[in-house]
Amino acid sequence: MKKYIIVSIILSALILLSVTVYTCENYTRTNNKQIPFYVSWIIHIHQPYYNENGSLVELLNSNNCPEWLSSVWSTRADIYKYYIPWVALNMTGDEALQVDITGTLIDQLNELEDKKWNNCLYCGWKNYWLRAVDSKTSFGYPRLRILGAGYYHPIFPLIIRSGFEKDFFEQVNRHRELIRSNFNVEVDKGFFLIEESFSPEIIPLIKELGFEWTVVDSEQLLRATEGYNSQYEPKPNLYDIRNPNPKDWDWGISPQLVFRPHVIEYNGSEIVVFIRYRHMSQAEMSGTNIDYLINQIKHFQQYNTDPKRPFIMVIVHDGENGFPYQEWGGSHGYQYYVNYLIEFLNRIHNDPSLSFIKVIGLTEYLEKVYDPRKDNDYRYSKVWIEPGSWETMGTWGDPDFTQWNYPDINGPDQARWSYYIKAVNYYLTAENIVRGSPAYNEILDQALKWILVGETSCYYYWDGNNWWDVKALVSFNNAISIAKQVIRENNGVDNIPPTIRWSWRSPYNPGTHVDIYVQIFDLSGVSEIKAYIYKDNSYIGEAIITPLNINNFYKISFNIEEQGIYIIKIYAVDAKGNSILYDLVRPFYASLTPHVPPTTSIFQMDGLLDESMLVYNNTSNQYIHELWVSWKENYLYVATNPIPSNVDLFIFLSSNPWESMIRAPWIKKGLVANYNLYLGVEGNNNWSGWFKQGDQLISEDCGSTVGLVIEGYIDIVKYIGCIEQIYVAVAVYETPDHGKLVESLININGDLNIDPEEYIVINISMINISTPIMTSIETNTSSSIVDTETSTLNTLPIKSLVSNQSRYPAKNTSNYTRGSMNTYLTSTISGSRSSTSSLTNTLIDRTEKEREEDIYVVISIILILIMTLAVLSHMMFRRSAQ
Repeated sequence: MKKYIIVSIILSALILLSVTVYTCENYTRTNNKQIPFYVSWIIHIHQPYYNENGSLVELLNSNNCPEWLSSVWSTRADIYKYYIPWVALNMTGDEALQVDITGTLIDQLNELEDKKWNNCLYCGWKNYWLRAVDSKTSFGYPRLRILGAGYYHPIFPLIIRSGFEKDFFEQVNRHRELIRSNFNVEVDKGFFLIEESFSPEIIPLIKELGFEWTVVDSEQLLRATEGYNSQYEPKPNLYDIRNPNPKDWDWGISPQLVFRPHVIEYNGSEIVVFIRYRHMSQAEMSGTNIDYLINQIKHFQQYNTDPKRPFIMVIVHDGENGFPYQEWGGSHGYQYYVNYLIEFLNRIHNDPSLSFIKVIGLTEYLEKVYDPRKDNDYRYSKVWIEPGSWETMGTWGDPDFTQWNYPDINGPDQARWSYYIKAVNYYLTAENIVRGSPAYNEILDQALKWILVGETSCYYYWDGNNWWDVKALVSFNNAISIAKQVIRENNGVDNIPPTIRWSWRSPYNPGTHVDIYVQIFDLSGVSEIKAYIYKDNSYIGEAIITPLNINNFYKISFNIEEQGIYIIKIYAVDAKGNSILYDLVRPFYASLTPHVPPTTSIFQMDGLLDESMLVYNNTSNQYIHELWVSWKENYLYVATNPIPSNVDLFIFLSSNPWESMIRAPWIKKGLVANYNLYLGVEGNNNWSGWFKQGDQLISEDCGSTVGLVIEGYIDIVKYIGCIEQIYVAVAVYETPDHGKLVESLININGDLNIDPEEYIVINISMINISTPIMTSIETNTSSSIVDTETSTLNTLPIKSLVSNQSRYPAKNTSNYTRGSMNTYLTSTISGSRSSTSSLTNTLIDRTEKEREEDIYVVISIILILIMTLAVLSHMMFRRSAQ
């Protein structure tokens, strides 16, 4: 049996050799601190027109002003006046801070200043801004860099779908002129995509306006890359997966793709794209610390091995929401801008071990460090990027932009877009009739302005809120009324073809059939529509067109017989004979075996209580009283009471609430003890969904609904990991932004935060109710489903675990007597003992020869352990040498 010893020696030698090679390679990868790792921030600040038909100050001073609106302006003054330019003024050398400030925010800040609102709170708001833009980097650029953007905060990929490019140029040029007149500076060479909403079709427009670079979200780049397994639905379409596999995946990203700029080309136009690092951007919005950022940089520094192409981490997010809005010392914004950003600058300036970390402006980076336009030798100097945006409150940033373009022909988003194409068609007709007559320049400019105002993304973001729902419709109606007046006064003839806008396709990844939804309008009426199908650039026939008779929708349908790339072109004619061939529908790849989103039937999401256990009951609360839980396979099920329309509800799940205090989700007031996941429910429309920390919507291996109960399930193992216990908190908040905590299921100290002690800790092993449920138990018997050592509030009588005592209808509820449960437990234990006895007898019967083999196995294991210790000593020596 000496063969065991020989094998062990060979294995030990192989282990030593492989680890030696690894440590040498690791030494080469990690010894790169001489290569700079750059960091750059873009701060986005915006407020939409709240009184689109009049004065903001008049609204703020009126009896009709909601309390939350006054808070929007009274609590953000320090951010808008001081903190953003202060960060720039604390920078040195090449360091610069990029900012996108929208035209609507500037207009309203100027009005607040001019009318001395709230004791002149905003008087002199531009003073520090002017100092910061006048301060120069070592390369001669403004220290505070204002990016080009859209005046009224539009979602650019959606507004260009109608083919009306004039509104794109007007949005950008009006913003450019406003920056020039307010700050005496030109906008930067970089262009900010509102909400990071990108589609390749806008590249020629950005280029035509003279911009050199923009920023897109890392998720859109990675989804267009082979080897990336996106967790989101829909999966990327094969038409967009064009980047070769970089094979350097770490922490869910490719460092060389995310931390370097690239070139993207569309129809002969090229532009540089920097990549927003989604994870760190989300972390800063949720609440983080300097060490976390530094550790992120240190981790990825091991891949920063090419001195010609040093890494740059680009962080982009809102500048007045989330963590940047957090209050400290009575001032909103101080915690993020001073205690975090400025202190980070101090750390890297004064700590020699962090000297490899450099803050830089993105324009300087292109001109002084690395420009992919001049790099023909790098495999990823040019890339492709899928359409999409950054993460929103309700989506992960999908390619259909459903936060502002929800795919429901009866929904409020599509009603707004219907009025949009009407306004565009009327405007173009009026403009064509007067043909640039100076007498109508001003009035047509007013009509165009109303179209631009109606494109404000906020008016589409906040569905189900009367405050927002009508604003886009009012704006577009104003534009239509002005255009109609011009047409009537000139007895004009309609020479403009129908206006077409494609909205979405279903399914996103077609198999054997596809439906494409488009909106078509003409003020003279539409007389003919055809849809031509092209496969791999060859015409193959016409699609079926069905008028849907709502919001100007038509459905284009056809069956797919062969896989390939499909293009749809739409031909439309109005009653006057004006025609258009529309080719802006995005191409797509259709396979005959489409991806089907995963589903689970473990729990039924029908608004009725599933078979579950009541783990907490608070009869003194106004809204939330009970928490029910269940566990099957890897899925946790939670349920609680339904809520009224004036509050939102959250069920927080945490593996360790004592880790930190972070901001409440959905821009609510207060803090919440650390959570991994939460189920969010909007009371005013009963929408529900699961989110990761950072308000990142989850679409796989989870579900939720609102009915007689609020219920949801999620794969805990997938999203948190293998854990023995889970901490759960339930809370309701006021519905508006910055709404405060109304109540929580457990409230110990009565403040407006959810503290760690206000979580219920549940032992997962005790809630597997695939075993029978106990019903007839004395009330003085305590259950161990809830950890009684952690919180005495969590000790419950077993009687309270009975599902059929709920006032809610339960599904598949069976009654079991105490005797049947005892019988079940006894039989299970007896079976275990029998198995153990059998195993013991088997071991006793082993032969002497087998026991001798065991001795040699033990000797071999000892030898391997000795060699492993030698390897570890070698690794420690190499690390100390570094």
